[in-house]
Amino acid sequence: MKALKPMLGPTLAKHVWALAHGIDHRPVVTEHEEKSISAEHTYAEDCHDPEIIHQTIVRLVERVGQRLRRSKKKARTAQIRAFND
Repeated sequence: MKALKPMLGPTLAKHVWALAHGIDHRPVVTEHEEKSISAEHTYAEDCHDPEIIHQTIVRLVERVGQRLRRSKKKARTAQIRAFND
């Protein structure tokens, strides 16, 4: 905590030290409003078959659409991400 005090001040240093040691008396809040709705899929192996990729995208879009309808929300932006390692 000594190293933190000059950088953060005594009050914030004590708080950061306590959090780093698992000490936090604030109540746990488990409910919050979703700000985004998404769905992901990772293939076990690289997939180069356009039909399989298309079917996967359709399934993911349907899953997101169901969640949007359940929450009575509308989409503003849609995004598809692909990662190649």
